[in-house]
Amino acid sequence: MIIISFNSCGNKDNYTRIEIMTPYNNQIFNGNTTIEINAKIFDDGDSIMNEELLVTEVNSNNGVPILDFKDNKFCFDYSLIKNFPAEAGKEYKIEIKAKGGHGNWTNKTIMVKCN
Repeated sequence: MIIISFNSCGNKDNYTRIEIMTPYNNQIFNGNTTIEINAKIFDDGDSIMNEELLVTEVNSNNGVPILDFKDNKFCFDYSLIKNFPAEAGKEYKIEIKAKGGHGNWTNKTIMVKCN
């Protein structure tokens, strides 16, 4: 008896990738300004089903997000471009989440501050 087996080397990454172009992690801005968030979300192996962006002020007592954006666009590539007003002397946490068609969530978090 001869058993022949073939293994496929196909791209089955089963995760969605998030690339944040701007701002970069720990970037420092001067004074009161508007910070633009520019990110790409993509998945080579499956579609993207949910995209989320949450911006919060670090050490805030009220816990209210500065920006809370959610989309459920069904696609393979997603461009996220949003902005928020940043105040001098404050630090912000920017978190982007995405869920692919395979059901797995991916997230990326960066911090920025204003002097």
